[in-house]
Amino acid sequence: MFFKRLRGIGRAWIPGGSAEFREAVAAVSAFLEGASDDRKLLLLNFVMEIIKNDLKYDLLTKVLYTRRHLSSWGWPPFPLVCYDENGDRIEVFADAGKKRAVNLAEDCVLVVPWDRRRLRLTVETVGTDGFEFDRLNHWAYYFSPIDICYVFNGKHSIAAGVGHKRGYIEAAEHDVSVIFDHVYTDGRYWYSRHSGAKLGPLYDFRIGILFELAWQKSQRLSGCPG
Repeated sequence: MFFKRLRGIGRAWIPGGSAEFREAVAAVSAFLEGASDDRKLLLLNFVMEIIKNDLKYDLLTKVLYTRRHLSSWGWPPFPLVCYDENGDRIEVFADAGKKRAVNLAEDCVLVVPWDRRRLRLTVETVGTDGFEFDRLNHWAYYFSPIDICYVFNGKHSIAAGVGHKRGYIEAAEHDVSVIFDHVYTDGRYWYSRHSGAKLGPLYDFRIGILFELAWQKSQRLSGCPG
């Protein structure tokens, strides 16, 4: 069943929610049980990769399944501002971010084309002539270490590049790990780890799973139990 959530500029039909989030986290926990440390990282990477592919192609194909105007999807994907245990402000967008090259064939690029006519034209153009990055038109953010790229502008041409697996774009890279120790999700909402206060809706439970698994992965890489 699909639920429509409206909040700010984020408007999307998304599957499931807290039940799917809990089920996925439990499944990963079962996968990791009894595995060696290096195998645990291998398993975490595998699950994150297939979830990112599910999310990428689900968003890319929405234009084929509905005539609704899909102007945006789930922004912001994470809380962009939170507070630590001392009440100090923490921001994902603390600066302009460094430029990162994003490979449209290999990276997880989240883009929602919304006009079938425009998509058809760009699919033909990119398929025939290749993809050309336009820094005035193609705007995107790259969120590490979850490693997803969120496209803000130039959606149809970038979608064609993703579908054809051709080209690259530049994105402003921001580090989501700064909020790992300060927020968590139950698959529907974001909460403060310190106060338990609700910070806002989670627009897609798959983003929540990726956040949780990336946090677990960072704990293991730093030597802490995940």
